Amino acid sequence: MCGLTLANDLAARGIPLRVIDPLPEPVRESRAHGFGARTLLALDKLGLVEPMLAAAKQPPPILREYFGGDLVAELDLGAVPRDPYPSMLAIFQQRVCAC
Repeated sequence: MCGLTLANDLAARGIPLRVIDPLPEPVRESRAHGFGARTLLALDKLGLVEPMLAAAKQPPPILREYFGGDLVAELDLGAVPRDPYPSMLAIFQQRVCAC
């Protein structure tokens, strides 16, 4: 995501650039599962947060943490205060690259 964010920032400033990806096609598996609030604030400054919010999983999922087979923690991301963005936006990497 950092490289794509930088590319968008440079493009917004009118600086010519070329994105070079060593892979012949987009990845099919997700390497990231979401953004934190500070990343969303940075994307907002670039004018990119709205497409991310629109593409994010709705309703926000419930995250569960297991130790062995035992459930040890549960967080409902829909109940997290949004100031101004959720503390964690669930969106897979493939969807980010498509935005």
